[in-house]
Amino acid sequence: MTTAAWVCDSCETNNLPGAEVCRACRQPPGSATGEVRTVPAAVAPRRQQTRHVTSPLAASPRDRATLALTPPAPARPAPPPPPAGPAGTGVPRRPRRIPVAAAVATGIGGLLIWFVILGALGQSTDPAPPAPAQQAETACPPAVATWLPADGSDAVLVAAYTTDEHQIVVCRTAGGQHYYDGRKKGKPVNSETHISLEASQTANGFVAYNKSYRYEISGSELRLTRNNEVLLRETLQRTGP
Repeated sequence: MTTAAWVCDSCETNNLPGAEVCRACRQPPGSATGEVRTVPAAVAPRRQQTRHVTSPLAASPRDRATLALTPPAPARPAPPPPPAGPAGTGVPRRPRRIPVAAAVATGIGGLLIWFVILGALGQSTDPAPPAPAQQAETACPPAVATWLPADGSDAVLVAAYTTDEHQIVVCRTAGGQHYYDGRKKGKPVNSETHISLEASQTANGFVAYNKSYRYEISGSELRLTRNNEVLLRETLQRTGP
């Protein structure tokens, strides 16, 4: 065992005092030449510098030992390629900025379109409201229609009433003319017990004239007047239609 720093005569590597074999080639001191060379005091202990060798096959024994002890440097990852720009320019494409006002207008427009579409769908899917049922018209009674033009074949019943002494019927022809028919109960039909007159519809009923006589149906009352003098007043009860 040496007591001083020594130089390996096999690979020219400096070794620390007390080393039994070379730290590079693992050979004992003096194994190649038979003599042990010491490291000058001025440079002991001097750290072996690493020499860069491109190929391990072309390196000397000393360089090969150094390469064996030197760990390879980690490979650097390749930088990512730049984003592709427009064809033929090689310049990265910058994202297009949309103005805030345009973005808001686009969003509102989209909502309006959806509302229109949903409204159209709702209108197309909702069933149409049923048409109000029209009441079937009743033909004018034959006993009354026979006193109307053309025997009242096209006339319809508008209203029918009864009082304690009279029966009142109002019919309308196809031309829209109303007729007032009044007769006494239980009496044969003649000029004394029956009358048929053209009538007009009012806000509260109907009115008919026979010379100076005025027959008026107003609400639930029948009034017969002559020259504004009330000759008859009876309460009406509606019987149809």
